[in-house]
Amino acid sequence: MPTTHHFVGQLVEADCTPLDGIHQLSVRLIDDDGTSHIAYMVHGRGADAARRSEQAFSALQIGQRYHGSATLKRVGEPHTYHFGSVALAADRRRARYEPAQGWMAAA
Repeated sequence: MPTTHHFVGQLVEADCTPLDGIHQLSVRLIDDDGTSHIAYMVHGRGADAARRSEQAFSALQIGQRYHGSATLKRVGEPHTYHFGSVALAADRRRARYEPAQGWMAAA
């Protein structure tokens, strides 16, 4: 059974340029510790793959936090690379270093 690797960070770059006819989406996230994570999502060839890649790209927002998971991970310098079966979704949790708001800010 493959191991799933998780990563969370703020989206700083996204690209969906086809490479040799293969439609792909690559994103770069920076986590709370400053580590750079690059994830590659390959959609395949053809019009359907191009549509899926464009839809995923247009749904992303630079500056928003995302949670990702991937079946393959390679730790490199200066980036950690994620590929294989990759999923990416908006992070619903509060950032670890986000300042407190509301009644907690007054304490």
